[in-house]
Amino acid sequence: LDPSSYQIADQTIHNTNLFVLFKSRDVKLTYSSSGSNNQISFDSTSQGEKPSYVVEFTNSTNIGIKWRVVKKYQLDVPNVTNEMNDVLKELILEQPLTKYTLNSSLAKEKGKTQR
Repeated sequence: LDPSSYQIADQTIHNTNLFVLFKSRDVKLTYSSSGSNNQISFDSTSQGEKPSYVVEFTNSTNIGIKWRVVKKYQLDVPNVTNEMNDVLKELILEQPLTKYTLNSSLAKEKGKTQR
């Protein structure tokens, strides 16, 4: 990754890996995930005045179910800490729901059940 990239979150919450990058609004971002040929590329200068960043949300269970959600967000840098909590909550609710899903009761409570 380009040296001007910023890694603002790289942590594990309940066996869920969270990896977040953001770049300034005048820099192009190209992100390539490990173990995959898929690439995410967008020009942050065309997405308004807020910096753009990519969230990669990966869940692997002990029975081998793997899935990934990649989203683009715009975030005011001074509010990264406050807004990140909301982003993480949203991602937890958006995971595909099976009997093995982490936080599945939370997903059901919020009416986000996916079949």
